[in-house]
Amino acid sequence: MTDSEHLFQLVGQKLERLEQLHTCSGNQMQYVIADEMGAILEILAAKQRLLLEIEGIDRQIAQYHVDDPEDRVWPSREMREQCRERISRCDLLVRETLEFDRLVEQCLTEKKDAAKQQLQHFTDTAHVQGAYRRHKTRPSTSGSMRLDLGAE
Repeated sequence: MTDSEHLFQLVGQKLERLEQLHTCSGNQMQYVIADEMGAILEILAAKQRLLLEIEGIDRQIAQYHVDDPEDRVWPSREMREQCRERISRCDLLVRETLEFDRLVEQCLTEKKDAAKQQLQHFTDTAHVQGAYRRHKTRPSTSGSMRLDLGAE
């Protein structure tokens, strides 16, 4: 196998992994919206595995970065063009996957903020209810009702 054929094969492997990663990232949003943490964890594990594989492929591809692409000898023009197309497709998938991940992160942040507000509301409500209960259980020394909202 020539160097250019090996490069072509490596770029093809990278493209396959990036397509899988892209699919995982696309599916991740559905599970985040549905609050399916088990599925999200499975997707994150799959993404981690794919990222490690892509990293390994990139290390192998790195040896070809020292060569001038114009000087590389290809078995055919078609293979050279297909390799360029694969590389362009890889670049597009990386950008789209990063955008999916940005949207997932934004959705998770919004969910976290909503949960924080809800928790604060429940905490505030519990505090008021506790103060009201404390007041009702104390005998009143005057004829007027007094509500103590201070923390004890």
